[in-house]
Amino acid sequence: MQGRHLLAVAALVLVSCTSETQGVPTASDSTAVARPTLPGGGGASRSRTVPPSKAVPGSSVRDLDVCTLLTSAEQATLAVAPGQPKDGQTDVDKGCVWRSADKGEFLIQINAYGELGHKDVVSTGEVKTLPNIGKHRAVQFSMDPVCAVSLGITESARVDATVTTGHNLQEACPIAMRVAQMIEPKVPSDS
Repeated sequence: MQGRHLLAVAALVLVSCTSETQGVPTASDSTAVARPTLPGGGGASRSRTVPPSKAVPGSSVRDLDVCTLLTSAEQATLAVAPGQPKDGQTDVDKGCVWRSADKGEFLIQINAYGELGHKDVVSTGEVKTLPNIGKHRAVQFSMDPVCAVSLGITESARVDATVTTGHNLQEACPIAMRVAQMIEPKVPSDS
């Protein structure tokens, strides 16, 4: 009798674990956006969901190809290898990474944020307002030993020139400023 009980319970468990959901899969009404792990995007990598009305339409960085912001001549001046697109890009959060040609002495990353303005900067140090760079409002911030110079595009969009030396913030900030000055004429402007 006890064997029949166990068999009945096992059959019930198997039936309850095999359920199907009827219908056709469809796209969600939102877009998942990966947040970067370098300055300006916060510390730990995480995702957030952005309604489509805010995700793409009107984003001033949507058509920006971040990896073309440093020309071959500028890359040679900075002594970096050609840029590589950053993983996890979307239309509103994208980036490109250039590595030092001199055995990895530093790393340059340019990030474009279509929904994060200067008010959204996350830093372990002071967020320092700089004089305008060209037509763009500018701030400098850090997460030691990473330094970033951010160009404001709109109240809710920016492009960051980020430099990591691996050991010295004082070396990273002048390079970040130089990169920001190089890319400034090529990034969208809100004016």
